[in-house]
Amino acid sequence: MIYEAGIVGVGSRGQDIAQLFAEKGVDIYILDKNKEFTDNALNQITININNDVCKWRLGFSEKRAILSRIKPVYTIEAFKELPLIVEAVSEIKEIKKSVYLELSKVVNKEAIVITTTPSFTVKELSEFLKFKDRFLGVNFFHPAPCTPAVEVIKNNNVSSDVLKKVGVFLKDVLEKEVIEIEDIPGHITVRIKMLLINEAVKVIEEGVASPEVVDNTVRNALGMMKGPISMADNIGIDYVFYTLKNLLEIYKNNSYQPAKLLEIMVKENKLGRKTGIGFFTYDKFGNKENK
Repeated sequence: MIYEAGIVGVGSRGQDIAQLFAEKGVDIYILDKNKEFTDNALNQITININNDVCKWRLGFSEKRAILSRIKPVYTIEAFKELPLIVEAVSEIKEIKKSVYLELSKVVNKEAIVITTTPSFTVKELSEFLKFKDRFLGVNFFHPAPCTPAVEVIKNNNVSSDVLKKVGVFLKDVLEKEVIEIEDIPGHITVRIKMLLINEAVKVIEEGVASPEVVDNTVRNALGMMKGPISMADNIGIDYVFYTLKNLLEIYKNNSYQPAKLLEIMVKENKLGRKTGIGFFTYDKFGNKENK
């Protein structure tokens, strides 16, 4: 059974996954592009866990245990002996390529690598790895510690033993329902979610309604727990923008053309909760501020 793992790329998505792993008893080693980013990620995870304590989802003793399992590292060599590595870097192919080339040099001969990409196929990313038989995709829904299921995307070259081992880990350790899907860009949920967020942003862009009104309307009319604008702020405006760009290039469907407002916000570093401002503003603890 896997009870130790590494994650490279700890923006909003990586932080979410790291917290899930640690909550389920897995020692998780986190790495980002430099020491500052890695340390900031640990600070944000701590804030997220403190918020969960305040909401009574977690207890104080659980908080201490969870944080003790999250270990920052500053070089990819720290992943050398780990049985599982999760890639959660930006949705820019060249960045992913450089990460995979580095991983190919350092991971052990039995290590499994998981990509969380929402917009590239597992097959095309596997070209950057030497060990295609130990590589597959897993889409963790947000927020990862609370959602009951994951999508698993098989690489045609992945071995049955690896697939079984990952399935057992997801079901028995992380306690997730496993949904196996075809290796297509955007999977099922990401394609639908990105269209919803993009259209919601266009409604704001056109002056039809405010972010608050859009979220409240969608939640109440469609029975969603979280509105699309809050969803975008939580997962990162840059993540939304680059995922839409990638899906547009792949599917040639203009519905994936990112709203102009998303591009402007990325240029202005208004990336949502992680930068303190997106469509909404957030305090230093990541809580939404009232206007």
